[in-house]
This record gives sequence, C-alpha cells and structure tokens, in this order.
Amino acid sequence: MEKLTLYQLTEQQQQIEDLLIENGGELTPEIEQLMESTSEALAVKVDGYNHIIRRLEGFAASAKAEKDRLAKLQKVAENGVKAIKAHIADVMKAQGISKLESATCKIGFRRTEAVAITDEELLLRPYRHTVDTIAPTLPEWVKVSIDIDKTALKAYIKAGHPVLGAEVEENQNIQIR
Repeated sequence: MEKLTLYQLTEQQQQIEDLLIENGGELTPEIEQLMESTSEALAVKVDGYNHIIRRLEGFAASAKAEKDRLAKLQKVAENGVKAIKAHIADVMKAQGISKLESATCKIGFRRTEAVAITDEELLLRPYRHTVDTIAPTLPEWVKVSIDIDKTALKAYIKAGHPVLGAEVEENQNIQIR
C-alpha cells in the first residue's frame, strides 16, 4: 500500500463510512480489508507523529533549561559589572578623581537624570478615583492598573510642572570607553 498522508487517511476513513452507509451497514470483505489497512496505516502515521512530538517537546524543555541557565549566568555577569563599576566610582570619589586613563580605556563620570518617585501614593492619588469608578463596570477578566511612564514624567517635570511625589535627580554614573 502506498504511503498516505494523515489527511488522506482520514479522508479514506470517511469513504469507508460512506461505503458502509451505502451497503446498509453490511460489512463486506472488501470494506473490512480497507478498514484494516487504513487503521494500520493510521496507527503507524500517528505513532510517527507522536515520536516527533515527543522529541520536539524534549528539545523544547532542554532549550528552556539552557535558556534559564544562561539567564542566571547573564545576571551574575551583570551584577559583577555593577559591583566593579560601583567600586571604581567609590574609589574615584574618595580620591577626588574625575577621570582615569589607560592604554585601552578611559573611565570617567557621566551625569544623568532620572525620575525618583518619592511618594507613589501621593503621585497617583488624583487618578485612583477614576480607576476605582471604572473598574467595577468592567468584566472580571479585565484588570485596570495605573503605570507611571517615567520618561514622560521626567519631561513633564523638566517642562516646569511641579509634581507631588516625584522629582528629577541627577546621578553620576561611571562611563568606560
């Protein structure tokens, strides 16, 4: 028997059902032979698909474990970089040094600005009433929350608008070039 696709095998099963209906439900030797060969081919085909599925699931689990392992290593490396930069910054500040140079790099301070949320409740209080009013009218599978866009908030404060519960602060970060 030629190899049929899963789709062709299920079509063949439908044809067998149609033949049975046409014969008034009588199972002829030809229909029985066709049912047996279709059933065997379908079982082999499904087993083949099951084998592929199991291998792919195993590969996916292995890939996820490797991804998790690498994510942990990434976090360790990033924490190491932060610790070393903090140490360099502390030493430079303690010694009153603003720049260091070597044959391969230059280290200095870079001024940055960031929004510091000093009192989130105070910052969001004017908007909670609106959220509390809307939330009960929504279906239970819809969740409403308030998120602060720090970039937009920083621009708003820098444009001269005072905001209770937040301020722009200047930081000095180590920059290595």
